[in-house]
Amino acid sequence: MNLSTIFLPKREAFVDRLIRAANAERVVASLPDKPRYWLARRRTSGFGHVPHLLNPKQGDDYELVSSAMQKCIFVHVPKTAGISVAHALFGSRAGGHLPLSYYLWLYGAQKFDQYIKLAFVRHPIDRAQSAYQFLFQGGLSQVDRSWADLHVKPYKTFDDIVSKSLIRPEVHQGLHFRPQVYFLIDPRTEKLGLDYLGTTENIKQDFDVIAG
Repeated sequence: MNLSTIFLPKREAFVDRLIRAANAERVVASLPDKPRYWLARRRTSGFGHVPHLLNPKQGDDYELVSSAMQKCIFVHVPKTAGISVAHALFGSRAGGHLPLSYYLWLYGAQKFDQYIKLAFVRHPIDRAQSAYQFLFQGGLSQVDRSWADLHVKPYKTFDDIVSKSLIRPEVHQGLHFRPQVYFLIDPRTEKLGLDYLGTTENIKQDFDVIAG
């Protein structure tokens, strides 16, 4: 059996979906505010806090008012100390684990291009181990717990999940195991869309740069 006949069409279909998604980002980013906000909110299943980001209730820990006032987009890649960074910069969790492409929808292309965009990344093995431990212990929500019951709890050690689970495509779709680059791409260019990229391993020095 020629494996290319199985995998090549799937790869080409995946690339086609990426191209369509990128074109959609370009179109939506050029819309007026109201329809763009509506589409952005419709697009965020699994992010219950998103509709309130620009108009949060008092006491909400997720909000984008503070970061927008500083004309800043902080992309919180999961398991990269992002909560600490967001609280230090904005006094809240900012937007949570939203990919950079989402902010293009939310703000529109003009504001998006004007805002400073920054994120932190982490060594992939350390990040995966942190995600495994976090989810094995139950995560922070029922969504985390339900996902962990299916994809994490059956594996009693980190070595097991690396060798038996992380190779499965559906596991890569889990929020905490998604490749870091997924969160950081500007879909208009298909390249990193950041002004500054720090590392968790060098967080003190890198934070001093962005905070200065």
